[in-house]
Amino acid sequence: MMLKIYESQERGNDMGYCFMSTQKIKTMGSLASKYNHNYRKVEVANADPDLADCNQELVSLAGPDGRELDYNEAWKERVKDLDWAERGPRKNAVLAIEVVTTFSREENLDLEAWKQQNVEWLQKTFNVAPDGKSNVLSVMYHADEPGNVHCHAIIIPVDERGNLNASRFLDGRQKLTEMQNSYAKDMESFGLERGLENGQARHQNIKKYYADLNNAIKVSEPEPQETALDYRDRVLEELQTAQAAAMRERREKERQMERRLAERRIAQEKELKSEREALQREKKEAAEALKKEYASLIQELRKGKQEYREQAGELAELHARILEKRQELETLKGNLDDANTLSAKAAFYDEFQKQYALLEQMDPQRAERFRQDLSYMSTLSERSR
Repeated sequence: MMLKIYESQERGNDMGYCFMSTQKIKTMGSLASKYNHNYRKVEVANADPDLADCNQELVSLAGPDGRELDYNEAWKERVKDLDWAERGPRKNAVLAIEVVTTFSREENLDLEAWKQQNVEWLQKTFNVAPDGKSNVLSVMYHADEPGNVHCHAIIIPVDERGNLNASRFLDGRQKLTEMQNSYAKDMESFGLERGLENGQARHQNIKKYYADLNNAIKVSEPEPQETALDYRDRVLEELQTAQAAAMRERREKERQMERRLAERRIAQEKELKSEREALQREKKEAAEALKKEYASLIQELRKGKQEYREQAGELAELHARILEKRQELETLKGNLDDANTLSAKAAFYDEFQKQYALLEQMDPQRAERFRQDLSYMSTLSERSR
């Protein structure tokens, strides 16, 4: 016997997660398919028709005359006054963006406030058009997929210059990361978080997550003499227990996976940090070695400069000594000349004395007259001084 149930599941007290995903829509056909799905114009496999009344249009598709529009009609109405509307969007342009928002738990969460906060976040994130009109074409709340309440929003990506420009919102990892962080920030008040960043822990596929809980479960056959009411109560209890166990097992596996991914990320970060620190150490060591080499070179230059100065001083001192010795030599030379003069005079005097003595022997009278003449000449010399 096979049976499906959709009762609320027992949940732990661990922190819940918020999820936000985007998808580019490039054709009117795709836009029409989104409308048929989101507004339940076609049968949706994982939606319970009995819960269709729980769905809610948070941002209406009604036109200016109050008539309900589909996505294609609403898209044309939104862009009709923009400069490029007559010539149409460029080839391969992104016509719209679908944004899906949901979360991983329900307890202690004000659904009405959560819905309102989603609409406000969408409007402040995407309403940047210069004409002041809203880019948020439609927001549809789904509660008919058991255990998986979520919102589908259709965005017309009109940028600040009035151009159809999805790149303004979606292109680049940085923009997507900032958008995820912005959404998670607005969901914090509901006790929700975005989980690990940078792709280390990927958000589970929400539809698969809840589909697993609602998969057909084999239940026991009725026991003999068991009433239908007792059998129903027993089966419901068995199924609730089985689903709760499945939920706990899945959550435990997810936590283990997140832990492993987190540990791997931490290990990688440690490895990168270690490599960065090693590079920084090498850089610092190289800088220190260069600094020491530079300091050594400066010291050698200073030492050489000092030696040059000392040698220059020694040379100057040697030059002065040479000049001094030269002066001494000049003095000695003068003294030598004086000595030679005295020697010549002494020799002349000796020779004069010899000749005078010879004159006295040979002609005493004449010698006497010569002596008198010398005496007179000496007297004249003294008078003239």
